[in-house]
Amino acid sequence: MSLLALLASVATATAPLALMVGDSMAMTDLGEAIEREVAHDGRVRFARFGKSGTGLTRPDLYDWTEKLPNELAAKRPHYLMVALGGNDGQALHFRGRARRAIPWGDSAWLDEYRGRVDAFLALVPAETRRVIWLEIPRRAPEKLEARAAVIRELVREVAGRHARVSFLETGDIFGPRESGVAGVQVEGFRGCHPLHQPDGVHFSAAGAAFVASRLTPGLFELFGLAGTVTRAGAPCPRPQNPT
Repeated sequence: MSLLALLASVATATAPLALMVGDSMAMTDLGEAIEREVAHDGRVRFARFGKSGTGLTRPDLYDWTEKLPNELAAKRPHYLMVALGGNDGQALHFRGRARRAIPWGDSAWLDEYRGRVDAFLALVPAETRRVIWLEIPRRAPEKLEARAAVIRELVREVAGRHARVSFLETGDIFGPRESGVAGVQVEGFRGCHPLHQPDGVHFSAAGAAFVASRLTPGLFELFGLAGTVTRAGAPCPRPQNPT
């Protein structure tokens, strides 16, 4: 190995580590695209951990308060990026059968969910410099979007009470709901591609690349590193209605 290659290897090994945890947004399309952008920059190491379909409402199926501490102890990240909440527009369940689930829409749901976000954040050790909670991206189905809007505001509220926690907003990426981004053109993808997969929730490969390219500069600012270069991407022109 040449001296330059050795120095580059040492620099990479000692670079700060960002760990992204969460549901399918972390583990599939968007998480993969963000990881590519961060790797392309080269100043931060990046790892991902999580499970699709999980959240804070079903600890009886997947308990983040058990899983997260082990992963944090193993990885000891400098930065923690959280992509959770997208599956949480449902009844809140408890482990065991001592308590009944709290239905979505019940007034007790809001307080319990706030408490779970607080409890999740309390698990992050002091050595982690910053927690970055990714706002649930807009979804096309109206019912899912309405529930996501409630969860966004709850997480934003709780995050604002923690000095180390930043709430990374995604809304400006998409524009107004009725006239915002529907298709995207991204470097490395030929032509115009839909933003979402057919479910209206998960991103297409091109859509994920577009969103990641828009998120990464803000992410690097929160890392304390400016000047990252991302792949060029833009919304496709919308067809003009004949007049």
